[in-house]
Amino acid sequence: MVRRRTLAMVPTEEHRATSDIKSTGASMKRTAARCRVDRITAKFQSLNPYDPDAVPDLLNLTDDNYICKCSHELKSEHDETGNCEVRGCDCKAKKKERRQLWGVGIAAKRYTLFEKVCGQDKKFVGIKIVNPKAHGIGFLYPPKDNPKRWKKDAPEWVYEMWDYIVRGFLGSRRNRPAWASLPQMMRFSISTWNVLKMLGMWDDMRPLNFMFMVMTSPRLSFDVDFENKPDSKPMVIVPFSSKQDEWSKLEGIDIHNRNRYGKYRLYSLNNRSFHPFTYGHMIEEYIRHPEAKSLDPDGKPCTAETRGLLQRAHITAGRIRYIDKETSSMWAQSDDLSVITDDDKIGFRVIEYGRRRKVVLPDPVKHAMREMGLRELRRRGIGQHTIEKALFSTVRIQSHRKILTAIEESKK
Repeated sequence: MVRRRTLAMVPTEEHRATSDIKSTGASMKRTAARCRVDRITAKFQSLNPYDPDAVPDLLNLTDDNYICKCSHELKSEHDETGNCEVRGCDCKAKKKERRQLWGVGIAAKRYTLFEKVCGQDKKFVGIKIVNPKAHGIGFLYPPKDNPKRWKKDAPEWVYEMWDYIVRGFLGSRRNRPAWASLPQMMRFSISTWNVLKMLGMWDDMRPLNFMFMVMTSPRLSFDVDFENKPDSKPMVIVPFSSKQDEWSKLEGIDIHNRNRYGKYRLYSLNNRSFHPFTYGHMIEEYIRHPEAKSLDPDGKPCTAETRGLLQRAHITAGRIRYIDKETSSMWAQSDDLSVITDDDKIGFRVIEYGRRRKVVLPDPVKHAMREMGLRELRRRGIGQHTIEKALFSTVRIQSHRKILTAIEESKK
């Protein structure tokens, strides 16, 4: 299986020098004229292994690069037959023209395209977000409902979030989204017995009900003195409500901690001593997410302040291991509370398997064990059962390493 990666080029009407977005501190880069980009993509056509009728171009321009003659989006503002759905416009999607796109990239899968909007005097007046990505925030419940007949792939609040972010990078005037002060909510369903058992303190809890988990920080979200400090990481659960203006009135329970009287701690979202993470916090953390799969321009791991052209992260292969997905399940979907653990983090992770697989010790290692003697091995912490397994059967890799360490120490 081959994992797809994207090749991106910056085509402009004319070949000229440009720089990264304002205040990034990156060096000047050169763009390519559109005609040159077309020649580059044509060279790859001979490598196309697919049916030309099904895949005519191996490298092609996506629909985001085109708009109709009236500057309306081809996907979201036209029907399936190509007729424009904007009131007062009778243009056809087939009559399209190429437009100049720009982009802001924070990390892998965290980027957006945008179009600079200019007035009649050709002065910059604003931006238009095009095809924003919402990777890493899919577990959050939308803080704002989409308007009727919304046809775009990403929800409206994601467009507003990226509009706020891009304007900040450009240094232009921006307004904080109205929903930024709402608490971050993760909706989940009671779809397994484990989740139902976790929420047994709710009298009216039923299978397949929806609930909210409030996103909190153990150190920043709770005003508690030393005696009332939670013993475990708090997990505040509140009833589900699809009306965002009612979230501030919700009351919930910390299902991980009890007070001094043995009762579950109660929290109200309008309580001044309770400070859940807001969607505004999410935006600030989102733009500071470091790139985990590449190195910075100096060849070091990326940080939140990394800017410029990144380098490849070279990997030296060692012992072969099986690994899990690189991201938490809650990034894409969050309807099951069982994907949340006490040490779960919203970020890149690799779960490694195979440490408990059993191995057969080589004959030289068995010979060294016999030379040491059973008494010396046991004195160094190797159990009798482990010694027998190592000599006549298989042992876990951890036990294998422990035996090798004991052999090396005995030689000193």
